[in-house]
Amino acid sequence: MPELTAEPVLIVALVAFALALGGFVKGATGTGGPLLAVPTMAAFYDVRMAVVLMAVPNIVVNVVQVRTHAESWAQLRKGVLMSAGAIPGVVIGTYMLATADPDLIALGMAIFITIYIAFRLTNPQFSIRDRVFHAIAAPVGVIGGFMQGVAGLSGPLALALLNATRLERSAFIANISLFFLVSSVIQLPALFGGGLLSWQILGLSILAVFPLVGAVPLGNAAGKRLNRERFNQVILVLIAILAVRLYWRAFS
Repeated sequence: MPELTAEPVLIVALVAFALALGGFVKGATGTGGPLLAVPTMAAFYDVRMAVVLMAVPNIVVNVVQVRTHAESWAQLRKGVLMSAGAIPGVVIGTYMLATADPDLIALGMAIFITIYIAFRLTNPQFSIRDRVFHAIAAPVGVIGGFMQGVAGLSGPLALALLNATRLERSAFIANISLFFLVSSVIQLPALFGGGLLSWQILGLSILAVFPLVGAVPLGNAAGKRLNRERFNQVILVLIAILAVRLYWRAFS
């Protein structure tokens, strides 16, 4: 189990700010909470502690997002297919979290994202037809769930695939939030079962909900001002940031 020690007020403030910023980006784009919060917490603790502390906030913030975009529930088939694959992936990844070195996994994912970004930049109108998406959604969900379990980062592959379907903002956020929600719900008992989550750390994880979720409405309001093309550009930038983080993790 990760160890927890008392930390200065400044570190707590930095983590709270990272959580709030992650909530803002999450509200605007459907992703971003773990992207900003996990690296910040990992800088002061270890990666396992950062992953564990995000367990409850991930559940709550994605419930909020799925409910906020209820008008898109009729278009949730893509998220359902990816979520079905995420279930076994999360269990396997969480089991490996205590012992596995995720550096090679992070590097492989970063290379994949780099190729995807290069392809999108050279083929800006690229999109995936529904038939193709439905064929690969579950396997992608397995990989994304595994990444959630072992590294607390299920987003890169799922974001890249879902972004290529060119969904409208509300449908995109509803689908990706459903995928994140299912991954997080399965991860919580798996963390307990693997001896990585104590009641003390669960309490801290619950406290982490407040700055993250509190900033989501502000992000939702800002995100509504983005047109479809601008929204796709923002998602692509977030995917690029994810790739940089994965490279940093692999080589640091």
